[in-house]
Amino acid sequence: MDPHTLIKAHEGIIYLFLGFFIFKTTLLFMNVEMLRKVRDKTKVVDMILGTLILASGIYLIVQRSGDSMYHPHWLEAKILLFLAAIPLGIVGMKKENKFLAGLSLLLLLAAYLLATQKPF
Repeated sequence: MDPHTLIKAHEGIIYLFLGFFIFKTTLLFMNVEMLRKVRDKTKVVDMILGTLILASGIYLIVQRSGDSMYHPHWLEAKILLFLAAIPLGIVGMKKENKFLAGLSLLLLLAAYLLATQKPF
């Protein structure tokens, strides 16, 4: 697959994942019963999006590791933020813990903002 196409696909998956997580976090703060219904119906979607983000991200890292635009410290920070956000988000949503879900959202947004400030 063309690397540019994969980067665009990875970005699209990230937008879907972030949008969906923002929606669910908003429901957690505003309408927990609706969140439960949405969460029950979209478990598979969550797993697919999370797997696609990880798989495409790992593939891009491996493919671009020799590239002169590669920024290991920046990339490590983004990966750490993402990896910290995922379990916090899972626990926060499962336990309906607003603090953990909100913290997860902040970490995901920080990883996204960090990624948009540096070329991949």
